Amino acid sequence: MISHPEADTFVLNNGLISRTLCVNGNGLHTSAFVNLKSGTDYVFATGSEFVFSFNNENYPSFCATTTRDLDGATEINSFKFEFKGYDIKENSDLSKELVLHFERASVMALDAVYRIYPDVAGIRKHLEITNISDSDAVLQKVHFDNMLFAPENPGDCNLYLDFDRRMPPNFAIDTYEDTMRIHSPKLNEGLFYGTNTPGPLRNLLFYPQWGKCGFSYNMGGAFFRKTLSPQETFVTHDALITLYCGNFEDQACADGYRKLIRKNLPAIPTEGVMYCTWIPFLLNISDELVCTLADNAREMGFDYLVVDDGWFKVKSDWQVDENKFPEGLSKVADKVHNSGLKFGLWFNIGTDYGMKEVNPAYAARCSDGSMKPFGDTDRKVMCFGTEWRFFITEQLISLAEKYKVDYFKLDFSTICSPYCTQEWGCHSTEHKFHKNYNDSMTAMYEGMMYLRNELKKRFPDLLVDFSFENFGTARPNIAALEYSEIHHVSNLSANKTDCQQIDKIRNAFYNWLKVMPPERVLNGLLSIKGERALEYFLTSLTGAPLVAGDLLQLDDTVKERIKKCCAAFKKVVDKGALTTFVTVCDSDEKDGFIRQAEDGRAILCLFNRTDEVWICDMPGFSNAENGSSEISVKPHDCAMFTRGV
Repeated sequence: MISHPEADTFVLNNGLISRTLCVNGNGLHTSAFVNLKSGTDYVFATGSEFVFSFNNENYPSFCATTTRDLDGATEINSFKFEFKGYDIKENSDLSKELVLHFERASVMALDAVYRIYPDVAGIRKHLEITNISDSDAVLQKVHFDNMLFAPENPGDCNLYLDFDRRMPPNFAIDTYEDTMRIHSPKLNEGLFYGTNTPGPLRNLLFYPQWGKCGFSYNMGGAFFRKTLSPQETFVTHDALITLYCGNFEDQACADGYRKLIRKNLPAIPTEGVMYCTWIPFLLNISDELVCTLADNAREMGFDYLVVDDGWFKVKSDWQVDENKFPEGLSKVADKVHNSGLKFGLWFNIGTDYGMKEVNPAYAARCSDGSMKPFGDTDRKVMCFGTEWRFFITEQLISLAEKYKVDYFKLDFSTICSPYCTQEWGCHSTEHKFHKNYNDSMTAMYEGMMYLRNELKKRFPDLLVDFSFENFGTARPNIAALEYSEIHHVSNLSANKTDCQQIDKIRNAFYNWLKVMPPERVLNGLLSIKGERALEYFLTSLTGAPLVAGDLLQLDDTVKERIKKCCAAFKKVVDKGALTTFVTVCDSDEKDGFIRQAEDGRAILCLFNRTDEVWICDMPGFSNAENGSSEISVKPHDCAMFTRGV
């Protein structure tokens, strides 16, 4: 898949794409990037692969004197590296890596790493930057990928953010989106482009007039600056790119990109339905209630019971509330396990909530030096750029051992708030793992990954989930999925229908899952209730199913319908996750989706809001409730169908 046909040329070719990299006196650049299915070369200009500042000196990968079309300004670059050779590495997942070695004598070493897979029309890329000087060095303004690729000239293409939001042609964007799509309506082909950089640290710039189109670290509100000690290496996050052929409306175009995302995700167990106690009970839980809910969850065929907030006393160092759980939490955990369910537990890692008193050494600091408050509360935000990462890891290890926890929902904002209620990052200049605000968010995300890795070392089968509040983003994104086996991405519940309607929430899920791996995404916290309880449950199956609601209030008819659909879902996923997502209809009156595995196993869920019976031509599916091969849905009802079981 990787060859070196000429002295200055490297080719990555897997039969789906071919990318040619050139290394010569002008530096490193991509000379061709071909979609082998169509024959289209996507390179629209010659330019740098990356550029960054090291001790206030710029280091582009390619040197050329250019005159910008937009303003006539002249830009002069010079290549400051010496090419030191290359390596080709084979990995256990059958991918291969091309590692190009560069060096700036006595200053800095750089590896540019390109990874290609045998079954994906795409490439992952990152940089490894090492300080080889005798003193500290400052790394900033890191544009770790600059791609000058499009199926035609950028002005002939349509560009999309937020999965389907079309942007004006020849525009400049500066945003922390993690995915962009460039599509040619004339050629019916295009590319997906993304990064696994976490939260507000990422920045996407698309400005073809200046030849600057790529991902960098944020130099604005979430400012990035990294101080490297002698011999210390900084590894950037990845840039991901996949090419495809097909109409814009063809949802299969995203399959390659979704597969490339999945290549770097942690392993996931068999899919199962989670039930969470949060809605509608909030803090009002008890051992009697939870044990009764466990019986109901088992009866309906669910797989997990998650005890959310409310199990410990405030200002107690997380001691179990004996008024709610007089026999301790062990009784509940044992009840859940003995019921054949897995036990999930909510825990606060972002603030001092639950502690007797805040430890000032762990607290994040505001710009004025004060301890950062958690919104309008008296709680304080903790900084993962301190020894807090060690302290909170030990708390979780203790809980996991004591209660045999199968799933942790880790919560509360730490780095930034998706609700815009607190300052970003930490301004302390005395914390162990960061020097000041500029490198604080990098250190805090590193601390979260430390926590995850330590938990997985001790408990390989434990599911770790940094909730959207903790991660600081209010929708699914590549980075959050790489930190979590499954990721809770929102609190959308439709519990109060005057605020949220389940069909509109489902439409939001459809938008997310056009690109993201559905088996990883806990879309919301859907409160199954009333006559539409089955609709809430089936909506949860758009992704990794997570439901809430008062199970004790469901009537027997509704319970039986959910039980049958749950059992059918489990039969389908028993042989592996359903990794592809397609909407079959999405209108004001009807909608539906299919989740499917590569071997053809699938579920089909349809939702009918009309006064007529909805009959669909979907050969191979059968009704999950009665086994009928007729694909029909009664007026103002919903139904589930399965294939391949």
